[in-house]
Amino acid sequence: MEHFVLYVILTRHQIADLIQLKRVINLRVFFIKPIYYLYQPIFYLPQAV
Repeated sequence: MEHFVLYVILTRHQIADLIQLKRVINLRVFFIKPIYYLYQPIFYLPQAV
């Protein structure tokens, strides 16, 4: 029973870390996406030729 409680506490921390990580990734995507869309034509030009 003690192990189960410890496991739940650990998973709660991991879930919190995952949510925080997701926020960081979302922020990065938010900043990278406009840059990616600006440079997208440059990326696709060699493929088109």
